[in-house]
Amino acid sequence: MTTRVAHKGLQLVSTTRQRTLALADTLSQTELDRSPAPGKWSVGEILDHLIKSDGVYYEVIRELFQLRQAGKEAYIRYGFKDINASVLGIPKSSIGFFEIPFGMFNLCVPRTIRTFLMTSRWFPTEAPDVARPRPGRSGEMLRRALNNAPDELETLFESHPGLKYDDFKFYHPLFGENNLYQLLQILTFHESIHHKQIQKTILKIQ
Repeated sequence: MTTRVAHKGLQLVSTTRQRTLALADTLSQTELDRSPAPGKWSVGEILDHLIKSDGVYYEVIRELFQLRQAGKEAYIRYGFKDINASVLGIPKSSIGFFEIPFGMFNLCVPRTIRTFLMTSRWFPTEAPDVARPRPGRSGEMLRRALNNAPDELETLFESHPGLKYDDFKFYHPLFGENNLYQLLQILTFHESIHHKQIQKTILKIQ
């Protein structure tokens, strides 16, 4: 993956994030905090989930760069025990037993299809504990964090110029093996799905 392709991925992240901010731009603090139904996330919680998801994947990218700088293979593999997520209603306590079946799924199903399935509502998932939102965060804090994140990511890439980004690989138990550009695509696909959730939530609370 060339620097130009990496820039394309960063542009995708930035464009998707601006769409997120636009959706919530006019919401008051009361509207951000209002849940559409018991047990359902408020818009503020959806936004905080995106912030926490950024933190998870940005840290993966940092670790990949650090591995390469140390002269090691830039490869990180996560299992279900690392993300503690659930999919298709499988309890988190049991999801580890499905590591091999999902591994076969990742080997046999084309990347575009499995990414679409895993980031769509057709494959219901429960957020990993590390990305569970914090209720009641102020709109100012949420918007500032969301707005700053793409710039932080761009700075991270710019601090490692001239790298062959195809050499950096991250294995996710649901998405399989991905290079850095593909990882950025997954981030934006995931965020776009939450755009629909935000829109539906706004309709229900207003």
